[in-house]
Amino acid sequence: DVCSSDLLPSYRVAVPVAHLAAGEVNSQTSTFMQIVFASGASGAGKTTVCNVLVENGYKIFDGDIWCAGGDPINQVDCAVTSAMVSSRPPAMAKAVTDAISIGRTKMGKGEPVAWEVWETFYTFMCDAIKLQTAKNGHDRWVVPFAVYRVVERDLVRNLLSPTADVTFILLNVPESV
Repeated sequence: DVCSSDLLPSYRVAVPVAHLAAGEVNSQTSTFMQIVFASGASGAGKTTVCNVLVENGYKIFDGDIWCAGGDPINQVDCAVTSAMVSSRPPAMAKAVTDAISIGRTKMGKGEPVAWEVWETFYTFMCDAIKLQTAKNGHDRWVVPFAVYRVVERDLVRNLLSPTADVTFILLNVPESV
């Protein structure tokens, strides 16, 4: 099982999932946590990658559940409820709404998106990842969530360092599959 991973912003390399599961990627650094983001379209294999990593000692921080206002550690793959959505703090709710409705929509149309949209959103998300994973006490995490652009991945790396070693897996599957 080989997937595409951007370990460095300008390099695309194939990384066997087994190496991630064994903690062998970026093992030369001694950091507090190892965080793997699994990104890809629906049906690309994010759940499979997450399951392999969970079987090898990782825990899941569900990015979509966090966006919806749920508990990203204890409500993994949970159905989103109106109670979750209404429980989000207003500033976080605005950041998530802007990233989805403004950011992804405009990006999908090839239109420019103000950098503040991404910076605000990822700052909220990374703060939550640091806080909630530290409270849990576990040091190996997989985050199923789309972080497609290099500039966004660089921001996430910067926001999570120096407390985490961050790896991104981008699963690209042809539409015909």
